[in-house]
Amino acid sequence: MQRLGENKYGKEYQGDPNFRLERNYIEYHTQFEHHTQRHEWRTARESWKSLIPSRGKSFDFWLAYYHWEMNVWREMSHSEKVANVPKSRWPREATRVLRTALKRPKLDWPERIIQELREHCRFYEDPMELQSACVQIWNLKKVLQKQREKETIEAWEAARTAQAHAAYHVQCLNPETSTDSAVSSSTTKRKRENESNEVQEEGSSKKSRGNNDSRATIIEEPPSSVPPKVRRDRENATIVVKNLPQAATKTRVRQFFRDCGSINSLLLNVNEVSRTSMATIEFQSQDEALAAETKDKKDFDGEEIEVRLGSGSTLFITNFPPEADENWIKERFGVYGEIVDVRFPSLKYDTHRRFCYVQFSTTGEAEKATELHGQPVGGKLKLVAKMSDPSQRHDRVGALHEGREVHVVNLHWDVTEKELASTFSRYGRIEKTRIPTDLSGKSKGYAFVSFKSKKEADAALDLDKTKFMGRTITVEIATKAPTKRQATTIVQGNARSSNSPSPGIQITNGDQPTVGSPGASANDGIKPSSAEIKARTVVLLNVPDTVNDARIQALAERYGPLVKIVLRPDHSGAVLEFQSVTDAGKAALGLDGDESLSGRTLRVGDMRELLKQQPEKKNDKLGPQTGKTIGALQNAMPVRRPVLGAKR
Repeated sequence: MQRLGENKYGKEYQGDPNFRLERNYIEYHTQFEHHTQRHEWRTARESWKSLIPSRGKSFDFWLAYYHWEMNVWREMSHSEKVANVPKSRWPREATRVLRTALKRPKLDWPERIIQELREHCRFYEDPMELQSACVQIWNLKKVLQKQREKETIEAWEAARTAQAHAAYHVQCLNPETSTDSAVSSSTTKRKRENESNEVQEEGSSKKSRGNNDSRATIIEEPPSSVPPKVRRDRENATIVVKNLPQAATKTRVRQFFRDCGSINSLLLNVNEVSRTSMATIEFQSQDEALAAETKDKKDFDGEEIEVRLGSGSTLFITNFPPEADENWIKERFGVYGEIVDVRFPSLKYDTHRRFCYVQFSTTGEAEKATELHGQPVGGKLKLVAKMSDPSQRHDRVGALHEGREVHVVNLHWDVTEKELASTFSRYGRIEKTRIPTDLSGKSKGYAFVSFKSKKEADAALDLDKTKFMGRTITVEIATKAPTKRQATTIVQGNARSSNSPSPGIQITNGDQPTVGSPGASANDGIKPSSAEIKARTVVLLNVPDTVNDARIQALAERYGPLVKIVLRPDHSGAVLEFQSVTDAGKAALGLDGDESLSGRTLRVGDMRELLKQQPEKKNDKLGPQTGKTIGALQNAMPVRRPVLGAKR
């Protein structure tokens, strides 16, 4: 048939794309022959192999070949008609077909074969074959990712070239409309809207050469050439290893699992009661975690270990008190089971974050701990405790995110929240008003007003550019501020104001103030000098970037009342200003070497040391590391030793 096709259609003839004739031939040899009492499976298998050079690019061919091998394996393993044929417990021929398919360089849909191989090995193969297949899949995925990125860039460049040609033809057909591209689409009433439109027009591409010409082609900015970064899937890429020897080290555990994939992080806990250790290992992908799971019941330095996936055993916890730490979490959730890990987020790029993840030993313990969801935990706070599911993320809610909050600028310094609410209440129901203050307790000149609905907030924009207590105020819809890499907290009631004491300043007999005695009145028109503020300031170094200002305040107030806290997670530190120089001195002595913040040893230094301190970097991966490594072994280099009589 192949020769007849080539004679009729030429060398380009590839035969029937569904290879129906060959499949009928294979089916004929597969059927049981009663007169010979045997199958011709070897002949049929050779027919499949002969099709690989011409059909090896099609995933459909490999799936058909695989399903045929699986049917043969079932027949050989379970049929009583088959005699004198060794029965195999594992479908190795079917596995070989899928793994051979993945080695084809021009396979049209390798992801489909990867999915089939993963499911096949999980249900039909032994742990060693599963581990080997996961390693092959992991290596292939890295190659496919680079290949897909290259294809995306090529497609992007082709689209950009096509759009450039289309724009050139439009300009040639309509030369008179190409000069009108700078005309704005609409006219706005407020300066705030005009500015936002200008920014939008500058950042976007010119989408049309003329709005009135129906033949004008819309030219849009092509999609980014770089595909979106894959989100970290910690819950599904983590394993829990139990029954490790008590003397096991992180290095030894990493060496044991490094052939399964790249390790992102490793946590090792020692149980003094059972005299064993438990490790939590996060890999880069779920496939690598599945490969590591195959080491369950294996020997580790004389102990039989237990390895299982960590998915479904993590809780997402939020809305707890700001000063809550790991001990607070463990006291409340530890009664439901064994807690493997408590993870607080890094505040290095956003100091507003307040949530954590609690990982239990089993899924049942985590589900039972959700009973604490909705429980009051002080004040008006109600604890949120839900099963962690990265795929079920919801949009943020609140006045700011729903567009119900307005930002008022250029307020008079003496305006109160009550006066502000009275003025804005004409446009709707007010939910909350807030006027930020400085260290002295005075207004900063702006405020935020939250309404019950977005329609009411939009109506309040009529007050924009109007007079209020002698000043022209600006009113606009509040927008989310950029992430804060540092946070300044003013301790209420302890600020430098006329109603609070200023340490280090003393008024004697109505004369001029003298420095040196705490507890004097600060408001007698006297503003503390920079030297006085510096004397009662303590700079903390080596602060974990997961610790917020509330926890630092609770730790520092054991030595005296605070005025201000400046949290610097971008430099792993914090700046504390006390009311009294004496309290600052006691805190400097007491906090130096303290280990109560997540087990980290704190140090006391100055601002120069703080700004030189680099942000915290968490890296527990195996393989080459960037930067200098202290104590690392260098590559061995040949050394020439001097020889007597030799010339230098």
